[in-house]
Amino acid sequence: MTPEKRITAEAALNHEWFREVPLPKSKDFMPTFPAQHAQDRRLRRVLKSPDPLEEQRRKELQQGELGTGGLFG
Repeated sequence: MTPEKRITAEAALNHEWFREVPLPKSKDFMPTFPAQHAQDRRLRRVLKSPDPLEEQRRKELQQGELGTGGLFG
């Protein structure tokens, strides 16, 4: 839309849409949610860097199943 055809910010704020029933909720009644980004970052860190001992156990189990337990296995 071309800027010349747009209504002004003041006209938009005074538009009847803002006075229609039901009126908009107060900010105090709006739900709030924790930031998802921080949770995602923690989860990625946990998934990306597993416990080194657990990783070693998993490798040993895989090698044992394949019969490649090391130099003499």
